[in-house]
Amino acid sequence: MNKFLIYILLSCSLLSSCMNNGKGVCREYESLTLHSEVLGRDVPYSVVLPAGWRADDGKEWPVLYLFHCIGGDATTGIEYCDITHKLDSLNRRGEVPPMIVVMPDVFLSYCADTYDGSFRYETMLMEELIPKVESDWHGNGQRFTLGFSMGGFGAMTVAMRHTDKFLGVAALSPSVRTDAQYASEEPQKAWEDQWGRIFGGVGLTGEDRITDYYKSYCPIHLAQNAALDGFKIFIDTGNREGGSLAESNECLHAALSLRGIPHVWRVRDGGHDFAFWRQALPDALRFAGCAFTGREYKANAMTEPARKHCPVSPTELGGARVYIPALDYLSRRSFPAVYVYGADKAQEKDIMEYYTAMYSCGAATAVAFCFTDAAIEPADVEAACPVLRPSQRMRSAICFGSAAHSVQAMMCAENLFTNVVFVEPSGTMDPEEFASEIKEQRRYPKLILASGAACSSYAEAAALHVAFKNAGLSHFHYAYEEGSGEVLWRFPDWMSIINYKFHD
Repeated sequence: MNKFLIYILLSCSLLSSCMNNGKGVCREYESLTLHSEVLGRDVPYSVVLPAGWRADDGKEWPVLYLFHCIGGDATTGIEYCDITHKLDSLNRRGEVPPMIVVMPDVFLSYCADTYDGSFRYETMLMEELIPKVESDWHGNGQRFTLGFSMGGFGAMTVAMRHTDKFLGVAALSPSVRTDAQYASEEPQKAWEDQWGRIFGGVGLTGEDRITDYYKSYCPIHLAQNAALDGFKIFIDTGNREGGSLAESNECLHAALSLRGIPHVWRVRDGGHDFAFWRQALPDALRFAGCAFTGREYKANAMTEPARKHCPVSPTELGGARVYIPALDYLSRRSFPAVYVYGADKAQEKDIMEYYTAMYSCGAATAVAFCFTDAAIEPADVEAACPVLRPSQRMRSAICFGSAAHSVQAMMCAENLFTNVVFVEPSGTMDPEEFASEIKEQRRYPKLILASGAACSSYAEAAALHVAFKNAGLSHFHYAYEEGSGEVLWRFPDWMSIINYKFHD
């Protein structure tokens, strides 16, 4: 069976639970591209379409532009933020109007044109991407920006520099700097790579860095000087922000307040991470929805409704039994995967029932599971199953008992996973040799050991723990006086895998 046919069959199984919904469902599309003449390259983007969108009815929709953080890409809003499910849930409850969400790859641009014209991202956005996507997907001319971290900076600058084109902005933990921070940030090379190359100032220090070009993009300067009458602003930041962002975001709030610019300002418990941004996203979407409809915004924390759809029955592909999530919206996307080695049928059933319960109550996001008894390489499964994301950052592994040895061998040859869990490992490699091999990798996975203190293989788990500790490898070790491998996979950090914190 060829790969294309396999993809079609998998897509059909994934969509089948959605097709009978008479009210319509959201649809998400990844891996779309715009060829930019301005940038001289393809620009990836993803789109979420509202329930009721049709290509042939002439109806037009408001458009929300979502910008990602450093290290993200055009899939980040779908995969890391679960935006499709959140938006669909809010829409079904009447808390936001139907809208299109467009998520372009921002690269490392801060949504700005470089001062020397070498990478004109803002020009591409305004002159190429926005006209194309709104023509292709039927935008109605109402626009709003939303972003987090670098994307929060970009969302603010794009909207505040073009208030004739955008109704407002929602910025989550925007990566802004006060002038004092910008002038003194070290080391010089890191500052130049992140800021100077874009806004001018390479080789400069102190106040010389604060160029007029930088001021024309800096959200704090825009808050002080831009024409913002009637412009909607929502800022949400954590009280455990790293580095200098607590001070700079307070400065941003103060600049708006001193001018009497109405805005929503929040400092909540949380850090600079996706857990915080996922929690902030529903109210940011509600704020954008109020801007689109002209309604007054009133804060109202969203409670996640129960999901009704679960992973489908497994399909035999590439030597593995693969469970693909059946979403409650139409999707053309890929999924992160948990590869489970050496689990018996009872453990497989137990794991899937537990995950299904977590997914159904909103405690876990959509993840595929691949169960295999053999030392199957992830690439072999992914070649047969194109709806799995082929990336180290999108894979975790759980291995039971003697499967630890074959997983260790794969790990030594290549950095394949972002999390690896050893449940009652047995027949393992030499602990010091394995720890040394992993330590040499530039970005080794999160390592987790779970073992019963009374089980026959506990000595091997203990030896791995000591070797990891001596090598300075960050890891977790869970040992229990009672219990067995049948239940040990339900250790505390299990949620770090099924809740998809692969990028912590």
